[in-house]
Amino acid sequence: MTDKVPYITTDEIPYLKDCPKDGRVRPISTYHDGKHWHSYVLQPDKRVVAMKPIEVFNTSYVALSPASPSDVEIPLLTFLFQYFPSVEGASAHRMLYEDVENALAVLHKYFILSRHYDTAHDLAYSRVFATELEYALFNHRSAYDLLHKFSMAFIQPYVPKGKTIPDSFRRFAEKSDEERLEYGFSSAISSFYAAKKDRFMLLREMRDGIGHHGRSIDWIFKLAEGVGIAQDSFIGHALEKGRLWEMTKPLRNSIGSYLALIAFLAQDLLIAIEDFTAACASSFDVLPSSTAAGYRIFVRSNLNAHRAKLAEYIEKPWTFGTKPLSS
Repeated sequence: MTDKVPYITTDEIPYLKDCPKDGRVRPISTYHDGKHWHSYVLQPDKRVVAMKPIEVFNTSYVALSPASPSDVEIPLLTFLFQYFPSVEGASAHRMLYEDVENALAVLHKYFILSRHYDTAHDLAYSRVFATELEYALFNHRSAYDLLHKFSMAFIQPYVPKGKTIPDSFRRFAEKSDEERLEYGFSSAISSFYAAKKDRFMLLREMRDGIGHHGRSIDWIFKLAEGVGIAQDSFIGHALEKGRLWEMTKPLRNSIGSYLALIAFLAQDLLIAIEDFTAACASSFDVLPSSTAAGYRIFVRSNLNAHRAKLAEYIEKPWTFGTKPLSS
């Protein structure tokens, strides 16, 4: 004999009980009530299967406060969840979340690979670390395009009839402020694109040089202090051009920190998300009523520890050596 499937209606989901029925999407997510986990699956007939998992891993969830001190709020998701929930926004969120996780995973792999090559004495480490950096640059570009998809989903109701928003961050950032405003974007969001344009284009140039124009990252150096990249290299010259070489905290032999660079890519993405959230919030004199007052979106991830270390990875990259994070 099987137990009866625990069906409920969306009105019975605790954080949706007071959700306005004004045509906006009613977002369904994993939920933590302060003590227990709840998971919901919407059925084709609009009923909801309610489950009570013992634990969850590597996911986002709704709660009044984090279920664990290591869980991190994502302000952009909270903002869209509270005021502008949409199917398009939810889809972009899932993909953007993956790219943020991927940026942190590159950091995680840095320590794993470094520890491996402490005992594996072969020159393959240079190519292995180079391919990881290539991936980090490609992921960074992808994440900005997904952030642009968020922007498109957010602004779509305000786009004048007959206007089609360019579908890449690069194409839209290259437009003038006046052109962006013609699509219905606020001054704050237009300014966000203008502020991010130069650095995005620099990192895009590095990515395209490798991916489309046959440029090489060149040698990666494994030192006692950590893994390094040469100033006299394609990457080094590009960072100099963007006045970012000093960010790598170069040693006396003009070798910059690989760890500082990949941490910078992750930090740049997270700051862009924060700045975009602030631009969205400042675009309205009065926001719509909240879908679930007081509730926020948190992320539970095994990689969250690296978020807390980003500034230290950048400011003191050589102090970590090649030891894993837990050392």
